[in-house]
Amino acid sequence: MDLMRVLQDESYVNKIVTEGNEQQRRQSKKAKRMLRLSMAVACVVGAAVGVGVGALKKKSGGMSAVIPGIFNVYVDLLLFFVASFVQMVIHEGGHLVFGLLSGYEFLSFRIGSVMVVKKDGRILWKRYSIQGTGGQCVMRAPARGEDGEFPFLLYNMGGVIMNVVSAVVFGVIGMMMFGSFVGEVCLIFAGVGVLLAAMNGIPMRLSVNNDGMNAKIVKKSKVAREAFYMQLDLNAKCSDGVRIKDMGEAYYELPKDADLTELLVGYQKLLAYDYYAECYDFKKANECIEELEAVEDKMAAFLKNAVGVERLFLLILADAPKELIRFYYDNLKNTALKAKHDLAAKRVLFAYELLVNQDKDAAERVKKDFDKLVLKFPVEGEAMLHQDLLQFVMGHQDEESRKELF
Repeated sequence: MDLMRVLQDESYVNKIVTEGNEQQRRQSKKAKRMLRLSMAVACVVGAAVGVGVGALKKKSGGMSAVIPGIFNVYVDLLLFFVASFVQMVIHEGGHLVFGLLSGYEFLSFRIGSVMVVKKDGRILWKRYSIQGTGGQCVMRAPARGEDGEFPFLLYNMGGVIMNVVSAVVFGVIGMMMFGSFVGEVCLIFAGVGVLLAAMNGIPMRLSVNNDGMNAKIVKKSKVAREAFYMQLDLNAKCSDGVRIKDMGEAYYELPKDADLTELLVGYQKLLAYDYYAECYDFKKANECIEELEAVEDKMAAFLKNAVGVERLFLLILADAPKELIRFYYDNLKNTALKAKHDLAAKRVLFAYELLVNQDKDAAERVKKDFDKLVLKFPVEGEAMLHQDLLQFVMGHQDEESRKELF
């Protein structure tokens, strides 16, 4: 999108809205295809695991001896969900264990929205979640070797390895105690471990890359590998209170031929946007968003939503036509802007209510949610970026003060 043209040419705005609606339809079809593909993989693997475990359970008969009749089905469902939670913890624990073995340092461990964070030598509890992920183990990468390389494969694939190992252990115990209730429970846990290992280990990209896809891309692409290391390094520094703008412009640079459709590489370009935004250089920030928009048809949903949120923020600051601003808002209000633990979403909602709707009461309600989230947010340097930008919005409520931003 050419922001300068948006501010000067009404027909261009109409074209963007028309083409945007068509693009939304294409993206919806693509998302459905990707969802069907992932569901197909899950169904094939799940069916294979289910048939195998079911056959063993039928032959065993151990649960039937303890729990009669139809209640078997309900117990199986309950055990499936319990096993899924346990295997998720094992998965993230695998990243932690193999990260430590590779020289990484623990920073945070999250299951769902419950997060354990190491800060100044203390362990703290936080609430935070990322769309498209059930858990996450974030670590500080070790120093590079003399050749500039660093270990990444075991850290990326540690979760899959632990799911496989646990599945073998549960499976062996299940067979050793075959015919008993405990044996059948272990077989269910083993089956779920195989399922999670397959869903995370077979390279796939949905809203984000799974572990297998990350490992594949990082191993194959030097640019993606550099981006992966930089993002781990930046997250660690920001967790210690370093600001995104403190790292300097060169820190976020990418080669001119970098493939922005790759999630890790595209996300680094988004971090460059954050750098310029925190420096209040909105012209260069806009250039970063324009580069990402040029390839958004091939982007992962997570990155596309993040780019859309920041495009909306820039349109608001630039006093773009209300029709265009509301078009972006309507497309994001039930997805990216709805994220409960996303400071960027809260910041943009605040700007929308204050500058577009001019509803100070609604803006104040959003700000209260924002302030509460800041207290729980695990990455201090990133939180300061959003606090600064929100304060910038509050200090530039009249259109005249925003005229020279772009």
